[in-house]
Amino acid sequence: MAARGRALGEGDELDGDRIDGRRAPSEARKQNLPSRNHTVNKAHLARFARGSLLHRVPIDGIGKPIPLSVDDAAVRKFFYVPEDPEGNRDFAFEGWASKFEGAATAAVRSIVDDGVWPPGSETRMALAEWIALQNVRTPTRRAYSAKIAAVLIGQFQQEGALDRLEAKLAAVGWEFSNAERELLREEVESYDATAGQVSTGMHLDIIKASMAGVVPSLLARGWVLVRFDRHSLCTSDNPIGMAGEDFSPSWLPLGLTDTAYVTVAIDRYAALVLPLAPGDGQLDGEYAYANAINLATLWNADEVLFAHPDDDLATMLPPIPPRRPRPFPAEAEFLDFSEWPVDTLLGFIGSARKRAHQ
Repeated sequence: MAARGRALGEGDELDGDRIDGRRAPSEARKQNLPSRNHTVNKAHLARFARGSLLHRVPIDGIGKPIPLSVDDAAVRKFFYVPEDPEGNRDFAFEGWASKFEGAATAAVRSIVDDGVWPPGSETRMALAEWIALQNVRTPTRRAYSAKIAAVLIGQFQQEGALDRLEAKLAAVGWEFSNAERELLREEVESYDATAGQVSTGMHLDIIKASMAGVVPSLLARGWVLVRFDRHSLCTSDNPIGMAGEDFSPSWLPLGLTDTAYVTVAIDRYAALVLPLAPGDGQLDGEYAYANAINLATLWNADEVLFAHPDDDLATMLPPIPPRRPRPFPAEAEFLDFSEWPVDTLLGFIGSARKRAHQ
């Protein structure tokens, strides 16, 4: 997902208007607004770079590593910039997210550079919030949210379903106003599930609702720091790893709340492993641990790995079978919405509530 450096790259779009054959700066650029959005923040990527240089390695193993700057890694144009029907763009998300990114950067510095372990409550909270944010902000999660939205709204379209939804949310103190109720019904009735779309605004609402539900579960897990002297770690365009029992692959990136292990390489030489069982720990990095953590990173990557230019990924990963695609579950596999977590429901209907008050 490299974007524009010296030349246009994957995921890039041209911006600005042409005046007399020259390109005029776009409104976003003139106002210094964040039109190029990092789906993985630069401070995280920099921990795996030499200066600002990374190697981008496709997970399909086809092609050589591509050198690129952390400025151009995991970038999508206007990915977090919703647009209203009049064409007005809202650039607020990057500023909101940067608060969590900045706190996590300081937390990693405390652990890795200053050697503070076990982490204090502020450090733990900062990392839990960043993990929850990073897990759901990626393009793959937006695509997955589109599938969930289609299933949810398909369920809402059933006779009497919206009345049941309102009763479920009222039971936890979430009352509908007349304007909210009317707009939600209008949106549900007009939704075309075959289109399979989630708007940027809805994705941002899902991110915030998901974080509220996931962070407490991360704080309740065990927190284990694994540090390495000689073995290197990589990261990816979807750096939050999930592994099942016996550190087996979690092919569907769904369950930070219930997967057996949450893993994240927070530095080229340090990783966090969060098992379900509570309690803090620290391990000296053995070759087998580096292999396992790098493998979890590979399992959960969307398209590419990012590695230090001096590292050879072929030696960092154990022999593994070919990756199989993560299938989206069939509609029949989804529970009735009455059994879905409240934060998931709020993420999808929160946009309607917000627009009802605009």
